[in-house]
Amino acid sequence: MSVLAEFISACVPTSPLVCGEPSPLMMILEYGCPEKGDWRSSDRGLYFPFMRNAQQLRETEEFFHQQIPITRAMGVRVAAYDGRQFTLVAPIALNHNHLGTAFGGSLGAVATLAGYGLLWLELRDRACHLVIRQSSLSFRRPVRKDVVAICRRPDQEALRAFKAEFVQRGKARIGLDVTIQEDGLVAVEFQGLFVALK
Repeated sequence: MSVLAEFISACVPTSPLVCGEPSPLMMILEYGCPEKGDWRSSDRGLYFPFMRNAQQLRETEEFFHQQIPITRAMGVRVAAYDGRQFTLVAPIALNHNHLGTAFGGSLGAVATLAGYGLLWLELRDRACHLVIRQSSLSFRRPVRKDVVAICRRPDQEALRAFKAEFVQRGKARIGLDVTIQEDGLVAVEFQGLFVALK
């Protein structure tokens, strides 16, 4: 049986997701069929621990705008998180240089924020302090349209170890990869070492 067929056979179409999220079948329409490991069973049907609803994304965006004021000036928006990658968007109109392409400082800031946002959602600890300890940027091509930064979720084992260390020691670090893409091409590559502190 295919992953999609197995998933659909396990769904109860009228059952809401835990926390009142849309039904599993609606999630397929919005995100596509998830990997088998991305859903869990409960007495209320299936739910996705990794799929974030609109309220959580709005809260993340509001947190950025309130706690990191430059994000509001840059027009940073939290676009999506499907459990595999977290996406931020910033308009070129607010982030261009004298050549009309995206300003390098804005590219670095949005890439860093993409990593920050993914961890903020994953840890779900509002008392946690996230900082960037080390980062590197590779500029491959100019960005002429809106800045779209995509942070890929680390593999399950690395993320599990990061969370466990944070709970046990109150401090943990993890490396994240972010790309800024335009028209399907990678324009910027970012690698960052992030530290979570209690």
